[in-house]
Amino acid sequence: MKFKTMPNGKIYGRLVLKYSEPQSYDLEKEFDHGEIIGQFKKDTLFADYIFADGANRTVYRNPIALLKKSQKLVLGFGAIENYVGKSWFINHKAINFTRSRFQFLPIECAN
Repeated sequence: MKFKTMPNGKIYGRLVLKYSEPQSYDLEKEFDHGEIIGQFKKDTLFADYIFADGANRTVYRNPIALLKKSQKLVLGFGAIENYVGKSWFINHKAINFTRSRFQFLPIECAN
């Protein structure tokens, strides 16, 4: 994940989720890659994740929540509702961050 915080507080960036160690011929199938657009609310980044799955290049737009814990961001999961093509978390208080499959540590970027 790589993102910038704009002067207005909005977050813009890129996110790649890797689900397993793929074989070389499966490389594109095992990743979701796309952009994130959102904003921090207290210690949690709420964003839309616009991505294409590697298998058939279908584009999705899902909400994500990343809790800032110590020096890392922890991806949460919770119930999502979809209406007229827009998805969102039903209850922000019910998002679970304790059993996350994805945690992001900060690193220095070249630019």
